[in-house]
Amino acid sequence: MFYYSDSFQIKTDNVRSVIINHSINSLKELFEHFRISLEIPYSSMTNFDAFRDVMEELEWIPENEIRIYHETLPSLEKKDLACYIDYLNIIDVEWEKYEERADIVREYASSG
Repeated sequence: MFYYSDSFQIKTDNVRSVIINHSINSLKELFEHFRISLEIPYSSMTNFDAFRDVMEELEWIPENEIRIYHETLPSLEKKDLACYIDYLNIIDVEWEKYEERADIVREYASSG
């Protein structure tokens, strides 16, 4: 879920953080930053569809939560920045749906 905060705690138990700032000047740099921050075991993120696919998996990450913190928006071309924000929204919705489905499964499993 997206939320806005004036403060951000980088080191927290069960949370993986990705910090984005103005030093990212291209999509290649953005995707590489996510790859390194999330320890993505492959580097096939060359477009936004691949970015979405990777961000919807993340089963290799032991933390329970991922926080993407933007100190500033990355210095991307306008259309790329708009796509990035759109895809973050899409990914956020998918993560929420996953949590809802996981809650239903947990409830069903505990009622049996």
